[in-house]
Amino acid sequence: MAIPQLALGAGTKINTVSNKSVGVFIDWLPATTDDLKNMRTTDVKKVEYYDYPSDPRFLGNAHVVNFVMKRYEYGGYLKALGSERFIANDGQLNLFGKFQSKRFTFDLGLGASYSKSTHDFAESFETYRLPQNDGSEKTFRRTESVIAADRHNRLLWPTLKVVYNTDKITISNIVGAAFDHTPINNTTGTVGINPDNIDLISFDKNEAMRQNSLSYSGNWNFILGKRNTINFYPVYSYTHSRQSSLYREGTAEFPNYAEDDSHSVRARLQFNHSFGNYGNLKIFCQGLFYRASTRYSGTTDMYDRLTTYRIGPGLGYSFSKNKYYIYLGVGYNYDHSKYRQTIEHSTQPWADASVQYSFNNKNYISAVFHYMTSVPLSSYRSEAVVQSNPLMSYTGNPALKPYKSFDYGITYTCIRTTVSAFQYMPQHGRYATDTPLYILHPQPEYYER
Repeated sequence: MAIPQLALGAGTKINTVSNKSVGVFIDWLPATTDDLKNMRTTDVKKVEYYDYPSDPRFLGNAHVVNFVMKRYEYGGYLKALGSERFIANDGQLNLFGKFQSKRFTFDLGLGASYSKSTHDFAESFETYRLPQNDGSEKTFRRTESVIAADRHNRLLWPTLKVVYNTDKITISNIVGAAFDHTPINNTTGTVGINPDNIDLISFDKNEAMRQNSLSYSGNWNFILGKRNTINFYPVYSYTHSRQSSLYREGTAEFPNYAEDDSHSVRARLQFNHSFGNYGNLKIFCQGLFYRASTRYSGTTDMYDRLTTYRIGPGLGYSFSKNKYYIYLGVGYNYDHSKYRQTIEHSTQPWADASVQYSFNNKNYISAVFHYMTSVPLSSYRSEAVVQSNPLMSYTGNPALKPYKSFDYGITYTCIRTTVSAFQYMPQHGRYATDTPLYILHPQPEYYER
């Protein structure tokens, strides 16, 4: 199988030269940006690159970079990174610590950042086509120009990662938290209406946000022997957020407040078997549970509650030999959702397929196909009608249901040099079905002036 060259993007992002994403791992465990910052380059034993790897620990990524690290019987280190941008008026400080004791590795991270910005200016245009009492339609344009802005943000995050590693067992557990606070996010400016040529009206918007979250993620791998392995991936997160907004335009005021609590649980249990030269098979069952409750007040008074869960089995088969790579995956999902007092059930299949053929080391063609059903977020289904200015109100779509979609693509890639390549994609599409339209009928006082 031909190995494409790699390209480094902004920060720690790695792509192939054909702009395909590359999964980054450290000792066969998924690596975050902070993991890479914490890594000491002198501890890197070697760097491995895989194109369509069969190892299930790489989570199905088509292209993978894996850093293999030196291991110590006992010891560790501390590392600090800091930056300050005086003109942009922001900075961050990261503290990392690693300690190893035989089969256990402990990684501790603590980060903090701040930003104060007074340079965010913008001009936005909105076109309105609104029905009149006489049955006609009136079209006009609303222009909002920001002339002053002030935004302050503070972020604090601690994290702890514990890894247990033997020849046949690798268990990684990560516990983290994030405390994100934007106490000030204020803008002032003017509003104009055309073609009515109304005199400019001053406006100001005062916003604030606080979001606290806790998270856990696990990555458990067991080698059973006889080319069999088992993987288990549990994930949990809890988020509590509060937002407030007060918009003033002329003498009119529009206060809006929202407070949200959400819980999310995901898990995947997977069995893998290698047939050697005849490919690899994986059989899995995955589940999702999500619960959110949101209280709205101000221009609207609403309490939204959504509970949804999904469970579904699936299997996948991959085969790689010489110039060919083939992957086929199929499965079935059962979805249950409860929005306020409405309960819905649905079942649907999903399918994935990808094929690649390499003509030589610099030319290859690939094709992909995906079919799935997605569950809309609770905010997309909210019945709360929030008025943000004298002419604009927005709401969710309570008629939304899990929607089906599929996409496909055919790509030809030619690597001309080690740093350049071009692609030709003759077709690529994405379609969604079963998406009912929800129409909000405006009240006369919203648009008569």
